[in-house]
Amino acid sequence: MSDEPVALITGAYRGLGFETCRQLAMRGYAVLLTARHDQQGNEAAQTLADEGLDIRYYALDVTDEISMQRLAGHIRQAYGRLDVLVNNAGVFPDSAPGENGSSAFDARLENVRRGLETNTLGPLRLCQRNGPRILDSRLSVFCPHILRPDHAATGHTSLPS
Repeated sequence: MSDEPVALITGAYRGLGFETCRQLAMRGYAVLLTARHDQQGNEAAQTLADEGLDIRYYALDVTDEISMQRLAGHIRQAYGRLDVLVNNAGVFPDSAPGENGSSAFDARLENVRRGLETNTLGPLRLCQRNGPRILDSRLSVFCPHILRPDHAATGHTSLPS
């Protein structure tokens, strides 16, 4: 196990998640880039690895409990800790404006459920699976005020350089 800090970023094959991987790796983090789709995840990780960054891809579906358990086991075995968790995975399951289902009054419940599973319950379960390893991290880079407002005064809300 390495001494370098370990970061996990969900939904990281493009956009903000992808750039977060790049920035953390440039700061010396070992980065686990996760995505639901292997091809996109592997391509994103390879792009960053080609830049000389310490990036590894790991398949993760935040709506699948077994997928999250496997990831937590991998982190425990490969690193023994997790220093940063960025819950970036998300979906926008709504219909286009003006289409049937675009209003709360006629929204399709399966779309609402999918959004809640991915955007709310997925991050919560990842925190439940990996939070203890983050709180024990020597870096203490965790934003507990997201879940417990009484911890906002701890100051653990920014990334170390």
